[in-house]
Amino acid sequence: MNKGAPNVRYAEMDRESRSTKVHFVIDLDGGSRCDVSTGVSMFDEMLHEIARSARIDLGVSVETDINADDHSILEDVGQVFGRSLRRILEDSDHVVGAGSAIVPSGDALLLCAIDTAGHACLGWDVPFRRDYLGDMATENVKTFFDSLAFGAHASLHFRKLSGENDRHLCEAVFRSFGNTLFAATRVADRRNGGGKK
Repeated sequence: MNKGAPNVRYAEMDRESRSTKVHFVIDLDGGSRCDVSTGVSMFDEMLHEIARSARIDLGVSVETDINADDHSILEDVGQVFGRSLRRILEDSDHVVGAGSAIVPSGDALLLCAIDTAGHACLGWDVPFRRDYLGDMATENVKTFFDSLAFGAHASLHFRKLSGENDRHLCEAVFRSFGNTLFAATRVADRRNGGGKK
């Protein structure tokens, strides 16, 4: 991480709930490091997909008690992810503020769009067939992005366009979010009146 370098869009945040303790680090202008350990291995893989697609540095560690499950972990990480984004964008130069991406993964095709203007909302049209992918309940993918959208005060939308394989679909969800995040957080050209704070 490049904390301390000038003009780096960086946030470090901790969140403690009844069952989890999350330490979260993000650098929007990084792109070379991703160190995540949440206790949910499939979720760790998907966070790597976000980091690669968004070209960010990402660090996430989660400590849990014996009562924590993947729902609590994904919800709490999503919330601190969103709050960290909001903090960075409040202090950042004007950014484009909105973005979208259509991303394939195997047979799946997924649309994601975001607006960081401050209207918290999640639009979700991603039906999974399976209840679990590895150690992660598929219903908690929505839980993660719902917490992220409300933490970031962002309008975030996902729509499945095609595909039958749930693993491919899940990868497309996280990759499309990464691509969309990258597009929305680029510094805007203010000479043309573009961008949002």
